[in-house]
Amino acid sequence: MQTSRMRTGRRLSAGEQGYLASVSDLMAVLFFIVMIILVVFAVKTIRDNERLEALEREKEEALAELRELNSNLQDARDVRAAFIAYIKEEMEKRGKTIVIDPNEGIFRLPESVLFPSGGYMLNKDGVEALTALGSILSGRLPCYSGLREPPAPPSECDDPAAFKPGRFDVILIEGHTDSVNLSASHRLDDNLQLSAFRSWTTYNFLKEKYPELTGLKNSDGQYLFGVSGYGETRKIASNDDEEGKSRNRRVDFRIVLAAPLLAKEPESSQ
Repeated sequence: MQTSRMRTGRRLSAGEQGYLASVSDLMAVLFFIVMIILVVFAVKTIRDNERLEALEREKEEALAELRELNSNLQDARDVRAAFIAYIKEEMEKRGKTIVIDPNEGIFRLPESVLFPSGGYMLNKDGVEALTALGSILSGRLPCYSGLREPPAPPSECDDPAAFKPGRFDVILIEGHTDSVNLSASHRLDDNLQLSAFRSWTTYNFLKEKYPELTGLKNSDGQYLFGVSGYGETRKIASNDDEEGKSRNRRVDFRIVLAAPLLAKEPESSQ
């Protein structure tokens, strides 16, 4: 009985105690390392989540800006289409022919209405057509020019629905011809020069009869009207038949929209 009691109550030797102490210390160190790893992982996870949340916010802000830009651009396109439709309606009331392309922002007068074949001086029908068109533009175009947020609408814009300032960036008066070369006896060198002269004649007529038109400016303070000539390089029909050639001989008024702006401009860095 005494021998059994002595066996169960045996004290650990110094070596055994040292071994257990070492194992205990090692476990403590391992536990501490595991805790550090868990803390680091937790911190990293929190930071990753914060980064993801920040990226998500940036994505939503970018999408909101894109939606706003698309909305503003579509609004400007709708405004331009309505303006061009108004021009066509008013010209038809005056018994004048005009062709429109709302998607491209173009209203055009055929060469046969404005000029004699191969010429760049306005004929009688051309004078009448441009007089009617200039009158319509003079009464409505100021509503679409100038600053985007002017202090008050001009007197011409008595209809609030027609007051859409700053939407148009430039109106190009473009001369176009068919592919038939000028004769050797012609006063001009080629179709490119002929188209340029025709667009300039059109602009100059409007400038002299309706000077208020050519004084209009866009939202950046630049003049609204410009002149260009393309010769036969921008055809809208085939030059293989007379009908196509007739369509290609034209003067286009092309409305270029101003770039849409965000409702909130980015703040400048200090």
